[in-house]
Amino acid sequence: MKYSGLLGILLQGIVAIAQPMPASASPSVTVSYPGTRFNVRARDVCGLDFQNIRLKWDRGREVQLRKGQYDHRDKSGGFQSVSLDDVHCLDPDGGNKKHVLLESTWTEGQGSSNNECVVQVLTLQSGHPVVIQQLEFDCHALSTGSTFDSKSKKLTVRARTDDDSPHCCARTLDVVSFVWKDAWFERQDFQRVPAVVEEGPDGMEYH
Repeated sequence: MKYSGLLGILLQGIVAIAQPMPASASPSVTVSYPGTRFNVRARDVCGLDFQNIRLKWDRGREVQLRKGQYDHRDKSGGFQSVSLDDVHCLDPDGGNKKHVLLESTWTEGQGSSNNECVVQVLTLQSGHPVVIQQLEFDCHALSTGSTFDSKSKKLTVRARTDDDSPHCCARTLDVVSFVWKDAWFERQDFQRVPAVVEEGPDGMEYH
């Protein structure tokens, strides 16, 4: 059955909530502790110019940001785009124990595209910024991404669920909350919710 507009979204949400989650379910967010070192030296990690840094991802990928952005296209039509979405100093009064939260989006493809979001926690080790915690998730869907509340120090991630839904059309999202605990984020809550569906001017549904 196909629904349209706000009523359809609400009905889909009721159906999804009514379905119990399996005991083995886990959020589609990869948490790691890579130890990736940035090739710059600093005395204060919060004072670094991240808008123009060489941003690293522990899969061996790195790009040179210019004003928080990187864009590349090759002759075959392939492309890669990286944006630094936000930067937060997690403990500005922490002396030499300061930590920085970086939120970035990596988009690449040829024809169709894939969006992956990366959240990184950095601190200084021997004068170099080092990634001590990293969260990765698929953000190829509407309303995905991450937000950080500086007052509560709560990080909320909205990730596309890793399931058998078509590339174009996410079925559900994993909403995961993390709370800051001195040197890293600990998972606090996890819910699986219906994906956001919007109807475009052409009458097509967009996920």
